[in-house]
Amino acid sequence: MILKKISYVLVITLFLTITTLTFPADDYLHQQLQATLLVAEPDIVAEKITGWAEQAGGYFLVKSSTRVIIRFPSQKMDELRDFLKSIAEDVVTLTSKATDLRENFLEIQSGIASREEMLRSTLVFLDRADIKGTLAIEKEVITLLKEVEELKGKLRKIYVDRLYALATINLNYFQQSIPQDIPSSFDWINSIDFYKFIQEGF
Repeated sequence: MILKKISYVLVITLFLTITTLTFPADDYLHQQLQATLLVAEPDIVAEKITGWAEQAGGYFLVKSSTRVIIRFPSQKMDELRDFLKSIAEDVVTLTSKATDLRENFLEIQSGIASREEMLRSTLVFLDRADIKGTLAIEKEVITLLKEVEELKGKLRKIYVDRLYALATINLNYFQQSIPQDIPSSFDWINSIDFYKFIQEGF
């Protein structure tokens, strides 16, 4: 009997930890951008991109001399496009897409609701259960609570995806250098220092 009461308190305490997550219903789109930039100083450009993300109210996930991944407010997508064009020697690729999260959101919400209903139904039998039954009910409740928490985690990710766009920017090194000499079939041409020749005049 004491065990049943302790189990009952445990179950109720766990059950009360379930909270309802609010989720704005006006926009379910997750914005994503992929870009490849040709840059002369990759490390400096990477710093500029992460600096832009932080000033815009976002943050970076990856920062290296070859790739930068950032999260930033979705409404600043056009601003990021213009910024990337301004810091690159050349923009090799720049594409974006939007993923509709509505179906996934509704599916997760339904999963949470159904498990909450199962929890309420399971608790009804607790008072009439013997020790063995109480342990079985407790095990079922803990399993359901774990599933609810996992679904709530997915719901929180959808919330973040909705608010923050994701950008993956690849950085290719662009070296500004004088082209190498190409040998000529005429030996007398190969003997001429063209750069000195141009400086001194014809």
